[in-house]
Amino acid sequence: LGGPGALDAVTGVITNPAGYYINAHTTGFPAGAFRSQAMKTDRMDFQLTLMPSQEVPPVTGFNGQVPSRLSAYTLRNADGTAAAGAVVFDEDVQFPSGTQISATHVHDGLAGTNGPVRIDSRLKSSPVLVNDGIGNIYRLVTVGDTAGLATLNSAISTPWKQYLNIHTADHPGGAARWQLAIGATTLPSITTVLTAAPYASLTTLAPGSHFAIN
Repeated sequence: LGGPGALDAVTGVITNPAGYYINAHTTGFPAGAFRSQAMKTDRMDFQLTLMPSQEVPPVTGFNGQVPSRLSAYTLRNADGTAAAGAVVFDEDVQFPSGTQISATHVHDGLAGTNGPVRIDSRLKSSPVLVNDGIGNIYRLVTVGDTAGLATLNSAISTPWKQYLNIHTADHPGGAARWQLAIGATTLPSITTVLTAAPYASLTTLAPGSHFAIN
């Protein structure tokens, strides 16, 4: 990356990917055979522990939990919204012996309410876990439909409006669930701004510079 303009191009791809494209050339088409504009990408991880007590109404007489990680990989539009994405369901099921898993989904819905399925893990067979009730579910699904993308975009900005749910043969309406995030009840306030620069008097950012907020 030492050539003229190379560093500017790298910076440009980070700050304005839509202004750059990747081009593939062939001997038959030396000027370019096919190309695609660059797009912003992102990854979000939601660490959750699904519990029967979080179901609506709560599931009683059924002990177990499902430590999970829900990962969302997205292609972003210029305004930051998700144009397409893929979701990985990674769930460590810890249910009683004999529990039969039938499905697991991402639903729209606030805590304390039930909502529709929006992103389906698309389990191919039921039950997935037989006899022991313990095991791992790992599913990768693409999200491209209108309803799924709306939920994915909501998960980006307001994840407390979605929840992950796991269903069993004995509890088809849901055996354990958890919200993707806990909604804030009050807005945060900034009380102090500190600089990491050598001089405390340097408080102005230069145009185009990188900075971090912790």
